[in-house]
Amino acid sequence: MDIIICVEQALDSTQDIRLTEEGRIYEKGVSYVLNDWDNYALEEALLTKEKFGGSLTAITVGPERCSKSQTQ
Repeated sequence: MDIIICVEQALDSTQDIRLTEEGRIYEKGVSYVLNDWDNYALEEALLTKEKFGGSLTAITVGPERCSKSQTQ
């Protein structure tokens, strides 16, 4: 079985988030983490892969920071 899940990054809610004068997020020093709901989906996909075999692929669309491979 081949499993594909879509994931997205979210701002780390444990950090202070500041806005620029234009109302955008001041991103210097801000970290992003895997969206909580996507983390649950990833966990279920891993359990399904272990049970039935196959492969698991996670995909995302976003800015350059999304291309960095991270493990938790």
